[in-house]
Amino acid sequence: MSDTWDGETIVSERFVEIYNKYNLKGLDFIPLPKSPHYFLLRCNNIVRYDYDYNTNLYMKDKCPTCNQWYEICPQGILNIRMEDEAIMEADTFYVSDIIIGEKVARRRILYATDNIPSYFKIEKGRIFFNKIERVR
Repeated sequence: MSDTWDGETIVSERFVEIYNKYNLKGLDFIPLPKSPHYFLLRCNNIVRYDYDYNTNLYMKDKCPTCNQWYEICPQGILNIRMEDEAIMEADTFYVSDIIIGEKVARRRILYATDNIPSYFKIEKGRIFFNKIERVR
């Protein structure tokens, strides 16, 4: 898994194999014609970032058209809590509604729920993601 400067995420064929083996949900994979073993990752499950809980964000220059910030950077540890945690499904990937980063190299935060981290560990798949610890 790798992020591009323009905020896209590329995954390997191995990532897709693990995803399919464990019947995970939430992602689509678009083949890259010039790189047959790699895919553009798409996630349409968007969860709302809990701004009240996560107060340590530096935000600068809001876009008047899309209402997103041009720059969002954590100050210190990025505390992650989503407003929609109670309705998130098991073994499903999600992305944040906010885009973290500066004017260049911005991306949404990809979340993996429940057992997804252990599946990738079992398969010795290399992945970096944010695991949600559900608040119940």
